[in-house]
Amino acid sequence: MRHSSASTALLFGTLLSCGSSAQPLDAASVAQRTMRLSAGAHFSCLHGGTTTCWGLLSMPKELKSPPAAEQLAPRSPFGDVRAVGGGPGFLCATRRDGEVACGTGDDQPLSVVSLPGSTQKLAVGDERACAVMNDRPIQCWAPGSAPQAVAGTEGSLGVAVGIGFACALARQGTVSCWGNNEAGFLGDGTTNAREEPRAVASLPNVVQVVAGRLFACALSSTGTVHCWGLGDDGQLGDGVERKLDAFSSEPVTVKGLSGVEAIAAGHGHACALKQGEVRCWGANSVGQLGDGTTERRFAPVAVKGLDGVVEVVGGGGHSCALRRDDTVWCWGNGSFGQVGGGLTPTVPTPRRVELR
Repeated sequence: MRHSSASTALLFGTLLSCGSSAQPLDAASVAQRTMRLSAGAHFSCLHGGTTTCWGLLSMPKELKSPPAAEQLAPRSPFGDVRAVGGGPGFLCATRRDGEVACGTGDDQPLSVVSLPGSTQKLAVGDERACAVMNDRPIQCWAPGSAPQAVAGTEGSLGVAVGIGFACALARQGTVSCWGNNEAGFLGDGTTNAREEPRAVASLPNVVQVVAGRLFACALSSTGTVHCWGLGDDGQLGDGVERKLDAFSSEPVTVKGLSGVEAIAAGHGHACALKQGEVRCWGANSVGQLGDGTTERRFAPVAVKGLDGVVEVVGGGGHSCALRRDDTVWCWGNGSFGQVGGGLTPTVPTPRRVELR
């Protein structure tokens, strides 16, 4: 098994946008939230009239020479798009009209993906992407391959992509996953791979689903969070310290969280947003939990010095947050400029990104 703390991937679409937690959350309203932040394995983006990104957007699977400074500084390479995502060797951008364009990430132009309609949500991993298509089935594709429909996913509200597996959120609040399952990624209580979606076991009514490289988490309508899959870096957040490659093939409840409004996942860590504050758990070798340390956490810890947050996104080994005052703050791995402020391998507390 590939160990999550030593690997890199992007999850695109793990975006958070807060709302009031006074009433139970609704999956449809969560799916319709305005999204202003997105992130990839080595970059972060803010969307508005134009999209400004910082970090390394185009990177081959093997980086043969250090990137130039202008490749890492905040810039607007895409124009008016609503989200950008990608991992090593795979990059996708979604235009506001729902058209998706993808490429290899080797400084080559992106090519439009032939999809049967407008994309509502998109998730991108190292090896494939999946798109929610209104009342049509979810479409998934690998770099250089044509999209394929996923049976039984018509009318989905969300999708999340890990390494070798993916999960869909249905309108009725259920989650189904398919693909590789060696560490319980599908959450069905087994380690059997599935070619077609299978329901995740014992989940309450779900309003959001996100995935890391080798784990996934779901947010319930009542504000609790549940995770499954690999857990040796604390990714499951239930307070249990697991041995190398240990996992849970069924959802466990993240410890000490209630009233959560949204969640996000990075490669080996996850975060939750509640009333303007962020709490994170899991891998922390480069400070991606934002608690001022590099110690992995098996239960959520508060991100230091950060309040008034309205959105959070998980990149590779980093996270970023948008505050109510429209400032962006990032923390974690800054080796490629993805947290702003130059090249710093470890940024254990939030750093403001200077965009102007």
